[in-house]
Amino acid sequence: MPLSLGQRTVHSVVDRDLCNEWGALVVTGFGDLEQLIQLITGRGVGKTPLRIILGSDPIIAQNPKINLKNYDFSQEMRAYWLERGISLSLCGQVLHCIELIRAGHVRIRYPTGHRRLHAKMYCSAGAVTVGSSNYTGPGHDP
Repeated sequence: MPLSLGQRTVHSVVDRDLCNEWGALVVTGFGDLEQLIQLITGRGVGKTPLRIILGSDPIIAQNPKINLKNYDFSQEMRAYWLERGISLSLCGQVLHCIELIRAGHVRIRYPTGHRRLHAKMYCSAGAVTVGSSNYTGPGHDP
């Protein structure tokens, strides 16, 4: 896993590897919505889709009664962004991200039921990075 040193951050190294026209895979225990949107729109259209697998926080995943299969995140996300004065329907980057997902340029999955995933791996045609950093601001920046 790269280290954040001076101007170089884990984020800048990993994103440079992932933002290419060839295949890329992000496997992360959990991800920051803003970071993921920036990755998706920054990469844009590639020759093969960007694949993202979102896992779970191990503390939450230990509760077997929690099941995300029928959970609708849309209301929670809408409230989160509106509280910060941002309308998802007016945000060009979010709309572009949605278009890329709908067009099949991005595939996003997460385990359902009692399956647990807390791995962190970033893989592209030119590099594989394995470590402890989730795809979040705190996980990638000092």
